[in-house]
Amino acid sequence: MTNVQMRTNAITTNGHSTTTAPTHSEEPSYYGRLIVCRRRAGLGHDEYVRHYREVHYPLAIQMPNLLHYVQLPIEAAEDPSPAWDSVSLYVFPTAEHYYQAMQTEFASNLEEDSAYLMDQVQMQTFIVTVTGKYVASLGGKRWSASSQVS
Repeated sequence: MTNVQMRTNAITTNGHSTTTAPTHSEEPSYYGRLIVCRRRAGLGHDEYVRHYREVHYPLAIQMPNLLHYVQLPIEAAEDPSPAWDSVSLYVFPTAEHYYQAMQTEFASNLEEDSAYLMDQVQMQTFIVTVTGKYVASLGGKRWSASSQVS
C-alpha cells in the first residue's frame, strides 16, 4: 500500500469539486493538497526559493486545522531553468477542514503571497490521500501540528 495515494471518486463538497478517499480501515487517512508551482515571470529560482522558505512557509503553517505541511524546492542542478520550482503538500483532517480554512484571513494572506510568488496559470494541484505515517525523510522543510502525523 502506498502512503500517498490519488483519490478517485468525484463528489461535491460545499460547492467545490473534490474526491473521496479510498477506504483504509487499518490506518487513518487525511485530506491532502499536493501543489506543483512555477515562479512568476521576472523572479529568479534562487530568489523564489528564498521567499518560499522565509516568507511563504510562515504564512502556510498558520492555516487553521493544518496537520502537516511539507515544502520541497526543486533543485536546478541539472537544468538552470527548471520547468517547476517547488512542490508543497498541505495535509488537513478532511476536505471540509480544508475548505473551512480557505475562508479565513490566514488563507487570504497565503493566497496573496502565492499570487506574488507563483505563476497562478501554471500551478498544478492534486488532491491526495495521506495515510498513516508516510515517509518522514522526504527532505525539504516540513511542519507538523502533531507528532502522530509526521
